[in-house]
Amino acid sequence: MQMCGNCMKVYDESEYAKCPFCSNDKDEYTHVIVFDKDAGVAKSVPKKDAHLYE
Repeated sequence: MQMCGNCMKVYDESEYAKCPFCSNDKDEYTHVIVFDKDAGVAKSVPKKDAHLYE
């Protein structure tokens, strides 16, 4: 876990390169968490493939 020096909130640095709460560069996050109904589990997938799990 990492604490942001600007907003003092804690975030997981293994998922985000910059603070997701105060960073203006939201598009740098390339993966999202989706629920795979077929497998019955949540997984991290590239943002461009998220529509396949809707």
